[in-house]
Amino acid sequence: MHLDINFGYGVLSLPEKTAELLKDMSHSEIRLLVYIASDKQRCTDFSETDASVLLGLSENEIRIALGKLVDMGLVLHRVSEDKNNVTVRTKQVAQRGVTVVKAGVDTPSYTGAEIESLFSQRSELGRLVEDCQRILGKMFTLIEINRVINLADQYRLSCDYITTLCLFAVKIGRPTVPYVEKTALGLYNDGIVSLSELEIRLAEMEEISTLESFVRKLFGLGTRKLTSKESKFIEQWVRMKYSQEMIELAYEIAVNNTSSPSMPYTNKTLINWSEAGYATPEQALAALEKFRSTKNDNLNSGQNGRNISDPLEEAILASSKSRARKLLGDNGDNGESK
Repeated sequence: MHLDINFGYGVLSLPEKTAELLKDMSHSEIRLLVYIASDKQRCTDFSETDASVLLGLSENEIRIALGKLVDMGLVLHRVSEDKNNVTVRTKQVAQRGVTVVKAGVDTPSYTGAEIESLFSQRSELGRLVEDCQRILGKMFTLIEINRVINLADQYRLSCDYITTLCLFAVKIGRPTVPYVEKTALGLYNDGIVSLSELEIRLAEMEEISTLESFVRKLFGLGTRKLTSKESKFIEQWVRMKYSQEMIELAYEIAVNNTSSPSMPYTNKTLINWSEAGYATPEQALAALEKFRSTKNDNLNSGQNGRNISDPLEEAILASSKSRARKLLGDNGDNGESK
């Protein structure tokens, strides 16, 4: 049999890989791929509603089919600048398989058809995926849909729990499903499975994230990954409830005594202050001043014959004179010897 393609007034281009994958594609996926490839405008401004009307499929079916096309590598997607409109484009790329999420135990991996069936049986899962996509500002791949479903289905985390994690991920600038999944499983392993427990931990994690940015700048750490020890220092300082001003004061002591921005020395100073009950820079500065005054009295009375030039407290008070005055609200002398 001899056939000729009637191109008419135009040609429809599809990725070469399409022919190899046809046997694995559903009718919905084939129809959606042709729909996307047939009009450039549909790539730059993709609408689930328009596709649903023209193809006679539900919007949920469109989402699932698109996720499968993305997972196959036939379609790539990106988030537009306003993060409210997901655009897609076709391109030939290597085929990627569906991976199974693992976290100590094997978790199920659903095909596109199985997810469609699951959503029809449990509508809350479909709404969960939709909410997470809206919050993170992207349309999920099949793998990402699996990961979200597994958090709810395998680990029994509530939909509110998962969407709260998505909101947190966006807030700290890490709006990805892998981050949400990794964080959720870490919290799960720590026994934090209720929404109330999650909110408490996320508040602490937000404090850690904020302090990390400050510490990176203070110690000149740049954007490199923190070491485990450095991360533990920051977590400890958050739990000690010390302000950035208090940490900066301890940092200056470290620099004056080690000639380097030493996190271990800073941590030791903060621990000493915590054990002594010093909760504010004012209290720490006052203690240093009192200690220095006592040593001077001992020296003057002959009880201490050592030369106390440039001890720890002298160094910090000398380098932080303006800081001490500002913190203590003193416009004149801070009690230092002239």
